[in-house]
Formats: sequence, structure tokens, C-alpha cells
Amino acid sequence: MPMNPEVKAAWVAALRGGEYEQGVGYLCQESPADPSVREFCCLGVLCDLAAKAGATSGWIQPVIIPAPPTEYERRSFGVFRELTLGEDVGVEYAALPASVRNWAGLVDRQPEVIDPLWNTDPDCGASEWVDIIELNDDRGCSFEELAELIERSL
Repeated sequence: MPMNPEVKAAWVAALRGGEYEQGVGYLCQESPADPSVREFCCLGVLCDLAAKAGATSGWIQPVIIPAPPTEYERRSFGVFRELTLGEDVGVEYAALPASVRNWAGLVDRQPEVIDPLWNTDPDCGASEWVDIIELNDDRGCSFEELAELIERSL
């Protein structure tokens, strides 16, 4: 099922727009540098757009994220996860809940995009597709790079 084109365009524009501070590990969390600033992973941006559109009940109260002694302890904001087939009622902190997927026209909790390393480095061990979360959290792709991959892949 292809992604809803209007949602896709809004998501790509939001990633490129500069309104969202990029973070890793959670959909939305406090910035370690400034607790008044929220950081979003790429999927968190999509969840925020869904909340603003009324497609999900929005962000819930944050929970404390335990941190090693040398790191700032911060709060992560979750998205309410409605009861759906195969999912429990609860809170989602790191993947797309069903309400957001349904609104966006996505199937996977962690959508996959074409791996940018796939054709450029045959020895890298990359497969053709990769979770967008891996690119955001582990490989350090910028929102601009992720927006380009979303345009090409979803």
C-alpha cells in the first residue's frame, strides 16, 4: 500500500522545514542541552503531524528515561497506542502506533526505505531496504537526507 501522498508531502516538508529539532532513540524527548526543547526522531515528526491533524490522541505525559551517570536524565514523550489487532493498549515511544500508520497509509511500525549504501559500497553488507529508524538513530542521517529517501521510497 503506497503512503498517503498528502501526508507524505507534509512529512517531507516538516523534515525539511527546520521546525523540528532532530533526536534519536525516541519519538519525542527533551533535549539534553535544554529541557524546554523537544527533540524528534523522523517518526516522531510524523506522529506530531498526526496529532496536529487529530488522527491520534497526541502526546501523553512524559516518562523519565534512565541515563548513565555521565549523561543528562531526560523525559520521553509517548503517543497513545489504541487497541488494534496484534497490539495492546498502551504507549508507544519508539515506533509508529496503528492510528498514525492508518492515517499515513503505512503498514510497518518502522517503515523501510532504500538503503543509501546499497549501490554505493558493495562491501558494506547493506541490503536494499533498511529501517528508517536505523538511518535516523544509528547512522546519523539528517532530516534532509531522510526526507529525500522518503520521497524516493514510500
